[in-house]
Amino acid sequence: MVMRLLIENAVKHNKMTEQKPLRIITIESGEEGAVVCNSLNLKQAALPGVWVWQT
Repeated sequence: MVMRLLIENAVKHNKMTEQKPLRIITIESGEEGAVVCNSLNLKQAALPGVWVWQT
């Protein structure tokens, strides 16, 4: 369930295009759990210079 939430969060907060696709990498780290990394291409808010963070 946690893995799904991390991936949904990456999709929700990043812009995806053919030129800049969203890349998500998951790495199993044994008993410690897993690591999730994604490319960063944040969506911008309607006003320049203002970021909207949803909780």
